[in-house]
Amino acid sequence: GDNYKTLQDRQIKFVNKSLEKAKEMGVDWLFHIDADELLHGSLTFLDNLEPSVKTLKLENAEAIFEEGAETCFSANKFLRCGKGAPCRSYVNGKAGGHVERDVQIAGPHDFKYKGEIEGSFAKAVPFDSLRVLHFDSCSLGAWVEKYKHLGKDPKSDIPFPYYKESIVRTGYRDWE
Repeated sequence: GDNYKTLQDRQIKFVNKSLEKAKEMGVDWLFHIDADELLHGSLTFLDNLEPSVKTLKLENAEAIFEEGAETCFSANKFLRCGKGAPCRSYVNGKAGGHVERDVQIAGPHDFKYKGEIEGSFAKAVPFDSLRVLHFDSCSLGAWVEKYKHLGKDPKSDIPFPYYKESIVRTGYRDWE
């Protein structure tokens, strides 16, 4: 099937189960990031949040790899990916959720509180305080594997032009 869509469904189920487990463990906040992402900054602001804050929104920055980089996480330059930025993948950030009954994941980029993504309960975290560093498919092997799986369904409606171009370049999908 369409791995792009089923992946998101699997992530939602996993993160919601993780919220339940985190509550049992006494964890206060859960952040949803991918294996090719790192949280960067300080979490100390969490101690001073008003109890009414239930969800957090973080901006992301995309790694810029220099030729000859030795590892996926060796990038030292990043492009801030706010709306309108020329990032190659997503620009809508990632999120954190307070671990409690009415908080759930709302897709790969947001948490929701009582079924809503936006409201007075949601706080945007300043970029200089905490952000997500995205090291998207930095090695050729990771890139081929990612787009090989994304190209399995001819009916997929992946919204990112770079993703579509990469699928075509791997030879696993003919978009025409």
